[in-house]
Amino acid sequence: MSNIHRNYRLEINVKGRRITIQPPLKISFSGTNSTARVANTLELKIFNLNEDHRNALVKDAESIIAEGQPSQPEFRVALLVGYGSSLALIYDGFATTAGSTREGANVVTSISCRAAFPDIKYSWTNQTVTAGETFNVILRDMPNTTLGPVSKETFPRLKRPKVIVGGSFDQLKQAYPDHNVSIVNGKLYILAPDEAVVTSIIPVVSADTGLLNTPTRQERRVSIEALLNPKIEPFSLFKLESKIQPHLNKVYRAEDINYSGDTWGSDWKMTITGYIFIRATDKEYQRGENA
Repeated sequence: MSNIHRNYRLEINVKGRRITIQPPLKISFSGTNSTARVANTLELKIFNLNEDHRNALVKDAESIIAEGQPSQPEFRVALLVGYGSSLALIYDGFATTAGSTREGANVVTSISCRAAFPDIKYSWTNQTVTAGETFNVILRDMPNTTLGPVSKETFPRLKRPKVIVGGSFDQLKQAYPDHNVSIVNGKLYILAPDEAVVTSIIPVVSADTGLLNTPTRQERRVSIEALLNPKIEPFSLFKLESKIQPHLNKVYRAEDINYSGDTWGSDWKMTITGYIFIRATDKEYQRGENA
């Protein structure tokens, strides 16, 4: 994975206007995606935007919508990164504050984001789920979230009607206390601790593919630092191959990912906390094996 061919695209929808930012403009970013975090975060800096775009990207620190009145927010941010022409979405969220300041010779536009913020904080459900329906009807009250990967047994059809009243996201968490309920990049995930999003090829993290430190492990959770690989995201699998700590070389489910980067500066990095993933067959994955 070459650091030389780093690429990005930043897509911003603000008040009905779409602004796309790409190289050669400099950006820096840092953020978190997690299987458990309530609202994943992103901090962005964009250097020397034109005045028209700077004036459009302004947001005060205030409530984006009145409580109990979910709507489509006016300031949504998506960050795609990759190497060469291959880009992947690593963050989709909503601006909470934005504005520009001068830093030396540069004019810097800073944007703070929280993923799924309006649907987590403001969406409210007050409806009766009829017999034969499932709990995913709650998504009707979460207009900025779509259904993502869920456990095969997560949405059983109700045998009798049930009244649901309360915060929509809170109701989902209460309905599935034994699952990880999270919104990642605009999609609702509800998966058991022993379930994962399995792709055709499991990425290998090794010295050859960007492993930067000696991995550590505590209570079945491994922590590693590596060059940013957008194919590794919360709930997905990766295989660790360490020459220094070979006893840690197993398949893990990514749980917490902290990432940072500067398009004109140092390496794009990610710190991953992963949990040992064991399937019912207890089958060991090999490099490049189909999942």
